Amino acid sequence: IYALVGYETNIYFENLVEDWTKYKWNVTCTKGMQMERGYRITPIEADVGTYTLKFFLSIGEYTESFSTTLVIVSASAGNNVSESVIVLGDSTTANSIAVTKLNANLNSDVYTISTIGTKGTSPNQHEGRSGWRFSTYFSNDEDNAFYNPTSQTFDANYYFTNSEVAKPDWFFINLGINDMFGYKNDDDLDSGITECKEYLDSMIESINEASPTTKIGICLTIPPNHSQDAFGKEYGCGQSRNRYKRNNALWVNAVINDYDNREEEGIYLIPIHMVLDTVHNMGMETIHVNARN
Repeated sequence: IYALVGYETNIYFENLVEDWTKYKWNVTCTKGMQMERGYRITPIEADVGTYTLKFFLSIGEYTESFSTTLVIVSASAGNNVSESVIVLGDSTTANSIAVTKLNANLNSDVYTISTIGTKGTSPNQHEGRSGWRFSTYFSNDEDNAFYNPTSQTFDANYYFTNSEVAKPDWFFINLGINDMFGYKNDDDLDSGITECKEYLDSMIESINEASPTTKIGICLTIPPNHSQDAFGKEYGCGQSRNRYKRNNALWVNAVINDYDNREEEGIYLIPIHMVLDTVHNMGMETIHVNARN
């Protein structure tokens, strides 16, 4: 886990497991602080270095633990480096919010980026399409710039040739919400996860063939809103928040198991799921508790 000097970094317990409330949590690290719902650090230059960050989960007398490496990097990291980024995704990319925030974060940084693509408005361009799944990017949809009608599949080389978008330094893949959303049982979910990983493998292979020097970032899919009330307003009775949370957790774990520690291949996991405050940083509104109150 990387933390940049001057930027607040949060890791929320809720996003690490299916149901964080079942456990008593304890965090050990020589930097940062444990909070009620997670771990937080806003590092300074004196903190630059590598640290062990360990999480303990307890139920009664039974305790399990897992750890990671916290790498605090200087505010001068990436000085005079400028890189291009394509973000491919669903509505969480198509709404341009994340891409705009990414550009804003780096607007005055010593490391600069340019987000590129056929969607969005400069400088916040991307390749996000609302409601899309992995399979949609392999289909003959009229809005699919990656579909090669000759080979009838996702083709990154076809995209670069016909879109006139330059081959980027980074290619982020931010999908999974729509793919995992509807499953109601683990057997069907397992089949869906297997299918999506096959699509993901094919995407990575196609990008590597088209641009071998491009680094690929797999964004670990964000979890749902903390509140069933908010979830119910958005989706009615079509799916419960708890079921989708399980689907998301198992999908993220499967991606980590298959793609972790593959940096030498140019494949990186981007843990955006951990840092999202699903209580305070997702959509909400204040209404009467019911029509009689």
